[in-house]
Amino acid sequence: MQRGRAWLPDNNRLKSRLTDNVNIDNTRNACWDGTVNFHRSGGGCRHTGAIMGVFLHAWGHGLDQNGGSGYDNPPEAYAGIVAFFETRESCTGHGFYTSKNCSGQGDTCLECTGMRDQDRDKRELHTPATPSGFLAENCGGGPFGKEVHCKGHVAGAASYKVLRNE
Repeated sequence: MQRGRAWLPDNNRLKSRLTDNVNIDNTRNACWDGTVNFHRSGGGCRHTGAIMGVFLHAWGHGLDQNGGSGYDNPPEAYAGIVAFFETRESCTGHGFYTSKNCSGQGDTCLECTGMRDQDRDKRELHTPATPSGFLAENCGGGPFGKEVHCKGHVAGAASYKVLRNE
């Protein structure tokens, strides 16, 4: 919350208490609904409340919702960018999977055990995630493609390159 106040000093949501719910009787997920909520380990995934990148991603959804103009589209881009700007890791939620690398939304991650890797050089195809390439081929095309995590990957990967000054 303190970091968020540095970005948005007049934001009242960032001046209030944040509820963090852990050990939710489900597996493989985390979410934001005005609080941050984390599921237990199981199904090949670790306890999401114990993974900094997952926490920051879920908190990023809250920052997006309460940042002044409501959710951005796609909201997964905003939340992912918040997480890797803080961790400085291209692999969002490193350690999420217990024994495999992330799918990369169709461009398999080479070493990331998190939800996704924003660095193209750490994915199998080593190609940029662009609207005309990645989005069209892996996400159902266009701004109304089939899956928000996939759509968010394009903006996240571009922002990661900016963060790295590449």
